[in-house]
Amino acid sequence: MPCPSCNSSNIGIEDNLTVCYLCGIVINDAVFETNDFSYTQTNVKQIEQNQSGKHKRAIESVDRIATYFRIPENFATQAKNIIQEHSDDLPNRFPLETALFVVYFAAREWMLPWSINDLIENFPVPVDKAKVQRVNFIFVQKSFKYKMVQFELSQDTFDSFLDLILPGVAKQYGGTIKMSKSTSVKLKQTTKSLISLGDIYGLNTGKKSRPTIIATAIISFAYLGIYNKSNSLKSVKKSIYIGRRFSSFKRYFPSNSKILKMRMHDYIDFLLACAQNIPWIDNPEKRYTHYYLKDILDLFGKKDKDTDPLLTLSSDQYSTALIKKNDALSKVYKDMFDSVQKHLDSNTIPEDQHSLEFSLFQLIDFGYEKSHLINWSEKSIRGMADSLIFRAKYGTEVNQELDMNRRELDENDMLDDEIDIYIR
Repeated sequence: MPCPSCNSSNIGIEDNLTVCYLCGIVINDAVFETNDFSYTQTNVKQIEQNQSGKHKRAIESVDRIATYFRIPENFATQAKNIIQEHSDDLPNRFPLETALFVVYFAAREWMLPWSINDLIENFPVPVDKAKVQRVNFIFVQKSFKYKMVQFELSQDTFDSFLDLILPGVAKQYGGTIKMSKSTSVKLKQTTKSLISLGDIYGLNTGKKSRPTIIATAIISFAYLGIYNKSNSLKSVKKSIYIGRRFSSFKRYFPSNSKILKMRMHDYIDFLLACAQNIPWIDNPEKRYTHYYLKDILDLFGKKDKDTDPLLTLSSDQYSTALIKKNDALSKVYKDMFDSVQKHLDSNTIPEDQHSLEFSLFQLIDFGYEKSHLINWSEKSIRGMADSLIFRAKYGTEVNQELDMNRRELDENDMLDDEIDIYIR
């Protein structure tokens, strides 16, 4: 097409505009036309194939996730369609995390009360939660409906989650699925009081809320069953260990029932310690601790924030398993430091050169302070000691005299290119 102004054929495209190079006039917007890339049915089919191939691994992961969690096929199909719909926006670098988020979104109502965190924690292959959150952010940018996905659902709050598990609690100890309104109200009050008492003694620190709520609800239900005329617990004194049905909570708590058992044992041990320090209870037994629950809550629990409990447990009377472990470890470390100091004073060396004591000896002898080392883990102590021993045995005079903490560089330091070889 010649230039309409000067009739020149010297025409080209600059910045998406068709211009005449002879007179400089802008003829029109550039239009990219070629038969090779026209929007034909053949090219549409090819584009769809490319898009499905792009997220092939994510689609395969959808099937794996759906199979593992026994999610119905219609939800898996819906998840695959979501991936295809947003194919251009989704990254291809973490297909497993993409698939897990999409599967949960498609089946979220069917999976209640599971949260997306439950899928992340219980899938047998490691899943990066940060990448799942990134996929979530990408979807939220595209549509507000994806904002409904919560990593922590409302079931994790006390009242809402306890309402969900009431049918499972009611089936414990030979009970039925029905629970009267008055019993459910008392159960909530007793469970909440027991959890609050556990908070005072650090029983719930670092523990997840769901197994704690379930375990305390079972104990509270066993206690309430003593005063329930329709319950067999009234006529025959029964152990708290007999008649439990952890399988009743599988839908509400996807993790292994072992965690529930551990939480129950934690609280039963705590209740036993309380019962042993109540003057009028003689020789309390662990399996019957729920019979003492009312006295324990009345004496050791707080009536309100400003009132102190009538009785308290000292650290000698009760400590959590973690505190006991830390105290025992602290004693071991103290004895070890004392032994190392004796070796240094007498100019001797610990006999076992593979022991932690020998590693401490090496570090203190090198110049490390005890106040510094006492906060180190065993792995850090052994690792640093092994590095110093290796350096002393195989190092040259030059690198043995190097100050590791200096900021200045010299000709003996490695170049960045050399360092990259080791950290690739």
